[in-house]
Amino acid sequence: MKTALHLFILVFAYTIVSAQGPLVLTKQNYKISPTPDTLYTVQNAALATIPAEGQNRTWDYSSLVINSTINSMFEPAGNVNFPTAYCAGLDLFEYIIPLRGFYYDEYYDFNNDYFAGIGTTFADTTFSIGDLTGNPTDNMRALAQFWNYPGPRYILKFPYTYGTTVQTNTLHESNYTLTIALLGFTNAPAKKKAFFTVSDTVVGWGKLILPVPDGKTLPISVLLSKRYVTETDSFFINGLPAPDALLNSFGISQGQILKSSKYIFFNDNTKSLMTFDFQRQDFSRILSILFDKKAEEFAGTTENPDTPTAYEVFPNPSLNGRFSLNFNRNMTGVIIVRNALGQQILRQPIENGYSVDLQLPDNTPPGLYFYQLNNTKSEIVTSGKLMLVR
Repeated sequence: MKTALHLFILVFAYTIVSAQGPLVLTKQNYKISPTPDTLYTVQNAALATIPAEGQNRTWDYSSLVINSTINSMFEPAGNVNFPTAYCAGLDLFEYIIPLRGFYYDEYYDFNNDYFAGIGTTFADTTFSIGDLTGNPTDNMRALAQFWNYPGPRYILKFPYTYGTTVQTNTLHESNYTLTIALLGFTNAPAKKKAFFTVSDTVVGWGKLILPVPDGKTLPISVLLSKRYVTETDSFFINGLPAPDALLNSFGISQGQILKSSKYIFFNDNTKSLMTFDFQRQDFSRILSILFDKKAEEFAGTTENPDTPTAYEVFPNPSLNGRFSLNFNRNMTGVIIVRNALGQQILRQPIENGYSVDLQLPDNTPPGLYFYQLNNTKSEIVTSGKLMLVR
């Protein structure tokens, strides 16, 4: 009887210890850096499997074919109009009429409560509308301006985990001038008011497997977010609602409602690891799929947990020479970092640890560096690359 009871207790204890729950993202563990991101696009995205919602899922997208890369531009914030901003997203696009609009930068705050957009800036920009009006001198001109959102536009509200639901209402105003000779408009003041409602619910958690150029990643712990976006637009000229006839000629309408939806996979090492964009809010037709090139940091030739792998390196690239390496099992050995010439620039022991923090010497020039972990027998058990930018 005692043996059976003892066995039951051991099995129960093992179940409790080995059970893995969902990620809980907070300011302390959501590791983002104000640096540019490279995103992979996917071939034949419309044919991909739509993510299934639920708990303890495995989403295996390792068979997706990478198509190309695009850059998502982020940089440290430095605008006096947004003194609390942590970073800025550059060269985003605001549509005024179909296929026409202005580029803007969005500023983000990152604190204990949220990672969220707080406002935008526009540069002075002009584009022609002569092909629409028949007069080559007709144009729209964005005025140099900034806009503070009335409240934060949440990307993540902390703590962020399975079951979290967040709704955001944001007003965004764009001021510009309109010149249309036929209507007697010469730099007439115009405005677009866009009211956004964003509903975000974390509907799944589990492991995500992605393709990388040399194979696939190890399973990555993620949260799956389901996001609805509704935009309601109003247009004004000379301080009055724009005439319907003019708006219709541009292919827009007063009070028009635009809807979109996304599935987004979040982990603790990227702004958003993978995004599915849909044409409709019923999540039935995939428009595009993007995922962060940082997924390569999770690449591995095996999923055997007994094979040591540096499955997370953050930040990479680093702005100050500090890197954190996390391993998939307890390690004892030494980390050696070398430059491109093979010269050793850092040697740091690790003892019975799942992670190690590395600090390159202050005089280390920017560039590509290589690390290796040697075990107590001086055997190389894992290696990788580190990028230092200053």
